[in-house]
Amino acid sequence: EETEVVTLVVRPADRLAAALHDGRRVLVLSAGANTPATVAALLTERGFGPSRMTVLEQLGGAAETSYEGVAETW
Repeated sequence: EETEVVTLVVRPADRLAAALHDGRRVLVLSAGANTPATVAALLTERGFGPSRMTVLEQLGGAAETSYEGVAETW
C-alpha cells in the first residue's frame, strides 16, 4: 500500500486536492497549528468528510501528542 506525502509547509492547502482519491492514504506535512482544521475543511468540501485524520504533534519532543478524528467533525 502506498502513501502519498504532500507538504503544506509554505504552500497553499489546495495543493492537497490533487492527492485526494478514494482509498488513498495521504501524509500531510503541516505548516502550523491551523493546518489540521484547514485540511479537514478541504476534505469535507471535496466529498471526503468521513475520512479519518490523525495529527502527530511535536514528534520526539517532551510535548509529543497525537489526535484522531473525522474530517467532517474536526
